[in-house]
Amino acid sequence: MAKHQTQEFLVTTAAPLQLTRNSETGACEIYNHGPNPIWVAVGQSVDCVKNKCRKIAPESTWQLSTHFNVALWAIADTADQTTGLATILSEFS
Repeated sequence: MAKHQTQEFLVTTAAPLQLTRNSETGACEIYNHGPNPIWVAVGQSVDCVKNKCRKIAPESTWQLSTHFNVALWAIADTADQTTGLATILSEFS
């Protein structure tokens, strides 16, 4: 039976935040519920700042399939996120 787990993260402009993954998942969806874009990188936090790998607009998602021990990093584009307007990570196994 497939499992589903959802976590909420508050992404800021200060530094990349690692989106902690469950050790049993492969596929995930990152949903930006915040009022401003966020940047998400796969692999290293430095990529999140320098390369700005993937921009997720407000109220948009990015679905990806990657091993659970591959790090995901996020940083806010222009303003910090607040409770109720956060980044949602949904994982599926």
